Amino acid sequence: MTTQPDLIVVDADRVTLRPSGAWTLANVEALEVLCESQFPADVAAIDISQVTALDTVGAWLFEKLLRRFSSTSAHTSLVGVSDSYADLMKEMEGVNRKRPVAGRRESAILGLLEDVGRGIIAESTSFLQMLGAVGIALLGVLRHPRSLRLTSTVYQLYKVGWLAIPIMALITFLIGAIIA
Repeated sequence: MTTQPDLIVVDADRVTLRPSGAWTLANVEALEVLCESQFPADVAAIDISQVTALDTVGAWLFEKLLRRFSSTSAHTSLVGVSDSYADLMKEMEGVNRKRPVAGRRESAILGLLEDVGRGIIAESTSFLQMLGAVGIALLGVLRHPRSLRLTSTVYQLYKVGWLAIPIMALITFLIGAIIA
């Protein structure tokens, strides 16, 4: 049973938003409408002490509100965070903080070459990591021959080698038909 979320503006000494109810995925449509409402530009705090349930969606919406008001006013703070929600809110603070660096490209060809180069480097790195892991495993087997599980090795060779023959024959036949 979820309680309906709400977001009210409290104007005492300083403007404060006071959300209440369940800020969870089940209420995401209502939460989006609440967050897109017009609020005063000088919101000083968001008091979430009356929030009954909070998940990642709700925490992200609070972070989005904080960023929205912090960009227009001096600083908006989040108050009334219970201990059970503190870690989640701390995680949301770091999400998408880095802005993508817009690279300056002279032309489309240079951009394409740059992307291809980055791809080659990434794939080469992955290949070398895999090759290193295989080498380390091989050295481990040479140092401790009893660690080699012969039954598992034969089974995997059967699965990868023998059972692949039909599909390889089919592919070879189709390529030959296309070439012919």
